[in-house]
Amino acid sequence: MNLRQLEIFTAVVETQNFSRAAELLFISQPSVSISITQLEKDLETKLLNRTTKLVTPTEAGNLLYERAKQIIQLCKNTQADVYETANPDDLAKLARKLDIYASSLSAQYILPAKIADFHREYPNVKINVRMIDSLNVIKKVLHQEIDFGIISIDPQNDNLEKIKIYEDKLVLISKEPANYKDLKTVLYNTNFIARKMDSGTRLIYDQHFQKLKINREQLNITTSFNNTTSVINAVASGLGIAIVSELAARCCIQQQLVHVVPNIDLPKRNYYIIKRKGHQLSTAARLFTELLLEPKE
Repeated sequence: MNLRQLEIFTAVVETQNFSRAAELLFISQPSVSISITQLEKDLETKLLNRTTKLVTPTEAGNLLYERAKQIIQLCKNTQADVYETANPDDLAKLARKLDIYASSLSAQYILPAKIADFHREYPNVKINVRMIDSLNVIKKVLHQEIDFGIISIDPQNDNLEKIKIYEDKLVLISKEPANYKDLKTVLYNTNFIARKMDSGTRLIYDQHFQKLKINREQLNITTSFNNTTSVINAVASGLGIAIVSELAARCCIQQQLVHVVPNIDLPKRNYYIIKRKGHQLSTAARLFTELLLEPKE
């Protein structure tokens, strides 16, 4: 088993097709078939289920796929890190790809300006932001699929290091100015627009509901969305009220498209950089995370 075989194998799994994998890697389809056959022979097990339409991994194939991704990424990082360590004065010419997995709000409202600052200093680093929910970012960091991640919930995991980079708070918004006695009263008497189950915002306000003994079954949830922008737009359209990030709603609040309901106490939320304990970041990742920790001007 060698690195090239693993690269071919992961391409087949991800494309679910030998021909598309060959096109992706700029090699012939027979070369892909020979490599997979030899890999299965070396490991003495079937790795792929082959049909006329799709190719899918077996249980052993799934295990190899997860490990292969880690090995390939480690090799890429090692090659770049060795050069960067040997040439510490050449960081301005730092050239590599940096994948950043981040929760939706941090990807939309925190990272763009920071990436612009980073690009001015390190123009040859190509940054690819992948927006997924915080729980999946945590999972990828723990499974060693990525160097670090950015999330909007407390990971509460002893295997992770977390560094706070931003503090936000949740606010209750409505289309028209409103004033209510308390959160329970307004939620039980007004249409509510929810976030999807695994969003950071939803996790935080659900925990707050439990503390206040607010029963979700008594809420009149008109609809739910998988992104904050849709929730805010729904409030602005008069569909109901919602609990959202103040950071995300700031522009619409300033334009008075929505209004913050006053005197409603809601939790603050922190955004964190997370990485595995003891894990050494690549040079590009380290420089970028250091930039994230710089104070706002």
